[in-house]
Amino acid sequence: MAFSKKIEQDLFRFFSRHRLRFKMGVRLQQNITHCAFHSHGGFELVCHIRGGGTTTTRHAAPLEYKEGSVVIYPPGMVHNQTMHPPIEDACVIFSCPAPAPQPLRKLLHIPPLQDAALKEEILRLSQVKMRLTDAERLALDYRLTAVMIQFLQTAGGDQQAPARSAAEIAAQKARNHIENHFGRIQSLAEASAQAGISHHYLRHVFKSVYGISLVDWLTRTRIERAKELLTHSGLPLKSVASLCGFKNERYFSTRFRKSTGTSPGAFRSTHEARRLT
Repeated sequence: MAFSKKIEQDLFRFFSRHRLRFKMGVRLQQNITHCAFHSHGGFELVCHIRGGGTTTTRHAAPLEYKEGSVVIYPPGMVHNQTMHPPIEDACVIFSCPAPAPQPLRKLLHIPPLQDAALKEEILRLSQVKMRLTDAERLALDYRLTAVMIQFLQTAGGDQQAPARSAAEIAAQKARNHIENHFGRIQSLAEASAQAGISHHYLRHVFKSVYGISLVDWLTRTRIERAKELLTHSGLPLKSVASLCGFKNERYFSTRFRKSTGTSPGAFRSTHEARRLT
């Protein structure tokens, strides 16, 4: 579901003026398969760390959730759960100091989290100690609010990426092969073989998808790696050239100068001087 422009603006205004109020966190590890109908006085955020299942409310169709997904229930929403053990949930109870923005007034489902840092933050919030100073509680309020803003951005955008064409998939395979093996590639026909299409077709597809030719992408990848080695290592230029896939030091220097406007030696000297200042 994508939010309308008005809802996005309302959300921005709301979180510019208000912060959510952290109440408590709970970490649950259990082997039960059913949780009876119940409700909470505040919002309940549940991150399903392990195990999937189905949640049912009194006024909506059953929602099937997967491992790693998040479900947020508004205050007073009666719901139950049918679960597939083993179950591990991270729960956070919170309140809203003003009338909640429209997306939080109904059941909200966020697909399995891909952001490891965001998931880790939820786990930490679910394990917060009960006795808190005013400063600690204020910090938790802002941390929780930041988490919710990220959730609403996820839920408001397209939850599924558009299907990629066969050409885009082939181009991605070729790009991955180049990025992983740039130091050893002898011929770009290797990338074509990995992509499963002819070299002639791959050249056309790659340029169409990424706006750069296969040869230029390989060279760019090698040059960027060379910059890292020149900046952070004392390897001789011959070794840098070899590690980055250039056939010899002279050719490396020529391609490096053409790409950066300076020689490898001058590039290294400039960055050494910057580190010393």
